[in-house]
Amino acid sequence: MATDVRELKLFVASPNDVAAERQIAELVINEVDNNFRNLFETILKVIKWEKQPPLTQPMTRISIQEEINEKVKTCDIFILLLYKRIGSREEGYDVPNTKREIDIILKRIERNEKVMLLTYFRQLKENEDPGEQEIEVKELRTLLEKDRIWHSTYKDIYDFERQFTHHLYQTVLRFSWETTKKKATKHFWQLGEAERRPSTNLAIIYPPIDRSYTEKEDPDCYWHKRLFPNVVYEDYRALQKIQKSLGIIGHRDYRIFTTSNIPKDVKYMNRVWLCLPRNQNAMFQLKNYIDEGRSQFLIIPRTKNRYAQIKWKNKSNNNNFFTINSPLYTYLELQRGGEMKGGEWKASLERIVAKDFAIFSRFIDKSKYIDKRSGNLYDYIFCWNSWAWHMGGSMVS
Repeated sequence: MATDVRELKLFVASPNDVAAERQIAELVINEVDNNFRNLFETILKVIKWEKQPPLTQPMTRISIQEEINEKVKTCDIFILLLYKRIGSREEGYDVPNTKREIDIILKRIERNEKVMLLTYFRQLKENEDPGEQEIEVKELRTLLEKDRIWHSTYKDIYDFERQFTHHLYQTVLRFSWETTKKKATKHFWQLGEAERRPSTNLAIIYPPIDRSYTEKEDPDCYWHKRLFPNVVYEDYRALQKIQKSLGIIGHRDYRIFTTSNIPKDVKYMNRVWLCLPRNQNAMFQLKNYIDEGRSQFLIIPRTKNRYAQIKWKNKSNNNNFFTINSPLYTYLELQRGGEMKGGEWKASLERIVAKDFAIFSRFIDKSKYIDKRSGNLYDYIFCWNSWAWHMGGSMVS
């Protein structure tokens, strides 16, 4: 079995009056486990209080419930099934054992731990004289509602089976997706190390907005001034997403630089180049890979008489490039119905959002003069609908 298989620990808590639901829960868990083992390399391990081994005094002073509570502290999914009973109390405690387990889970949720609570209440009939345990069940449900903790109500065992099957698949998929996302992210970020130790392993380099972009004399481009804050926000979000992506794989050895303060030892680092074609340093780096015949694309910036373009290599036609025009200008022109012309930006355009194409690329740095400690150094070149593409889209024919 693969070493990166993930094991999810499920704790099932249920008093004796929901024995049928407990059996159904086990069957559903087994079904989900069988499907996820092969497809998503995820194993479901069920922990039930009935299966806790007996503890012999005086070999240990830990009670069975304390042993159970330790399991609750480490489970990934806590499943609670309740009807009229809430369970027994351990000697010396006024609070039911189930309530103590729930308190452990709620504290874990408050600490933002990765744990899911799936609680199911069987519908209660109107009862003018409910017993003590039934009152405690209702109080627990009120507590969950007050804290906005998810729970569900079911009519009968068939309704429970339907709900639980859906919810368990959804929950395990969420955990599995996190694992899959981590594996895919780790595969994308191939970060080698140079023999010479640089100031950081990964440099993220982006071009700050030059105010000259907003100082156009052409009145038809005056709306750039209103677009300026949005582009700054886009760059900020891009940096945030890259940092989040690196956080998923636990990589902390990176620094963010602008194109005006690129470190002198950058050639010994892995490099992320953002916001082409505004990033002239990135354009130069991409040109090297184009000259070596290793890039499948090249970027043509906007000029006064030409829209921004991407040229993509056509392998089926003698490696010639075919041109992809940025669709942004046509999109804006059709969407805004000519309102983008004539100078001043209009409030009627406030909620219009424009999208453009993007390219994420990775190149191995094959420089022979740099000795590697491990792996290869890489250049990551990211291009999307940045300021330059908005500039290209703003041309007036």
